Amino acid sequence: MCILIFLRIFASEKETNNKLNPKTRKGTEIMNTTVAKRISFQNEYKAKHSDKPIMLFRDMDFYFTYNEDAETIGQVLGASGKVAHAEGFTFAAFSASKLDQYLPAIIRKGYHVAICDGDMC
Repeated sequence: MCILIFLRIFASEKETNNKLNPKTRKGTEIMNTTVAKRISFQNEYKAKHSDKPIMLFRDMDFYFTYNEDAETIGQVLGASGKVAHAEGFTFAAFSASKLDQYLPAIIRKGYHVAICDGDMC
């Protein structure tokens, strides 16, 4: 049985505008805070759900996944799922336009997927 979970959480317009406006960004501080929030959310979500889905986080035109989920994506997608290592975490990313192609491949391998779309997760 394949399960696709779709989480849609909207940020306020002000939060979204600050994130997208390069003049108001404060270097890598925002990125590190965002990644930390996402990894924390991922750990909490997986602790509550027995199916342990791969969590994909939408950020503008890309989907990101972290730590063990990134390693899994790298294995499932092969050369298309490039895995990178940063300070204290591992991540993989792919273009949002490729979701229709990659999502069925992930599900066919037997994984559950949760898509988190928004700034709050």
